[in-house]
Amino acid sequence: MDSRLRTTHQDFQATPPIIHAGNNQPTENCSGDGHGTCAYGVVFGDGAGDATARGVLPDGQGIFAGRAFVANRYTHTDELVDPTDQFRAVFQSNSWGGGLT
Repeated sequence: MDSRLRTTHQDFQATPPIIHAGNNQPTENCSGDGHGTCAYGVVFGDGAGDATARGVLPDGQGIFAGRAFVANRYTHTDELVDPTDQFRAVFQSNSWGGGLT
């Protein structure tokens, strides 16, 4: 869950992100309003654009949620990890917060 994800980024085309709860496409890849693109790429980028920028799970299936679309983060997480639902997520990364979080 993050601000925005550019789903058209070249590193996400082999395994397109699943969008859960919504997303606003950013105008930039990483700087400015595209922070979610960078955070997602660190985990799921396949290195198509730059092999040295490959993520830690390049063959994994990512699920993205724009945090502006999530009314309750606990309900959102419950939906993602429910073993009887469609997502069955294994972990969640929230790359936002302050220095103390």
